[in-house]
Amino acid sequence: MRIVKRIISILVIAGVFLATGSNIPVLAAVGTSDAAATPVQYDFYTDGERVSLWAYEIEDDVYFKLRDLAMILNDTEKHFGVTWYDDGKERNGYNLQVKLSPQLPYTPVGGELSELSQGIKTIANLSSCDFHVDNTRIPMRTFSINNTNYISLSDLAINMRFAATLDEEKHTAVVDTKVYDTGLYSLLLPEGWKAEGITEDLCFTRSGDAVGSIFIRTYDPDHPISQFEDNHRVTLSSETLDSFDYPAAKAMIRATQPAAANDGFYVDELHIYIMLADLRCAFDFSFDSAKVDEQTAMGVVKSFMPKETAIKYYKIASQWAKAVKERNGRVQYELLSAELQSEYYEYYEAVGWVTGVSSPWKESYVIHISNNRVVVFYEGRTSEGFAGYSVDMLSFSEENGQLRISGR
Repeated sequence: MRIVKRIISILVIAGVFLATGSNIPVLAAVGTSDAAATPVQYDFYTDGERVSLWAYEIEDDVYFKLRDLAMILNDTEKHFGVTWYDDGKERNGYNLQVKLSPQLPYTPVGGELSELSQGIKTIANLSSCDFHVDNTRIPMRTFSINNTNYISLSDLAINMRFAATLDEEKHTAVVDTKVYDTGLYSLLLPEGWKAEGITEDLCFTRSGDAVGSIFIRTYDPDHPISQFEDNHRVTLSSETLDSFDYPAAKAMIRATQPAAANDGFYVDELHIYIMLADLRCAFDFSFDSAKVDEQTAMGVVKSFMPKETAIKYYKIASQWAKAVKERNGRVQYELLSAELQSEYYEYYEAVGWVTGVSSPWKESYVIHISNNRVVVFYEGRTSEGFAGYSVDMLSFSEENGQLRISGR
């Protein structure tokens, strides 16, 4: 696994990166308000259609113009309108809002897909806008160049749920809008279906009606699949499946109401489990058998592709993020490589193994994984409300058979 180039901790105010103190010194390659931006031309493929698209390389990552991405996605299922507005509510020095509306087509304003002057570097400023998909705030890494916003393709892909890969050496980008991609796994949904929720617990809907879900569970390969039977559930039948690339099983489970409800209503659920023994996790697909036939359910599950390396990263990143949120320096320390443990032991000891600050505190976090990059966005809060995002960009190395956060 590649060694990290650097691990960064920077405060993001709704997509704005501002210099700040870090969670621990090793994560303190702090970003500044200005950064050098180098124009680069990409062959950009959207569902097989190629266009030439310009971007900027900024701080070891690639940023595309927001309106360019909206333009090339406009004829796909992942189209979105772009609306800018000032809500008049200044928060930490900003009040500019960007709303991405998936139900609307993109309306060009001119200047989309324009060329840049190759080889001429410029300065990128950390953008001061607050991104939303409809009415939900989303974390987005954003830079402004000549009053134009440039964003990370992977951030957009994860928030809009499509597959995107970037080859920075060959200067190619590939987007597949037919594939529902969370960074940890991908799958194909039947026409008319949508997925809503978080990566670990998605709900499938059809015409607004809930028809199923996918839930990531802890899995013990030494126990039978009945370990997945929850409260108020009764397994009616179960069997193993041999037509999948991973160990799989299915079960028909009856979901009943609690006894205190005095309600005989029940739902028969078709569960299909994809089990990854080495990672000790399972993906539990559940379908309402009265609304989804078994053939359709099997089709969804057969399209499922877990990303094992990303899952490994995600598990470590989740432990790290939880420790940062809880200001638990001991857990953070244990997740670092031996070299970093040696380098920063005195720091942890000096702060009494309690990191970060009491305000703004870390209210929650979201983990983005794309192209072996792991970005953890923490939502900050104060007594006055939302206080921006802080970001850790993590990479990993293997040490004595264990995955560790590392750097140089």
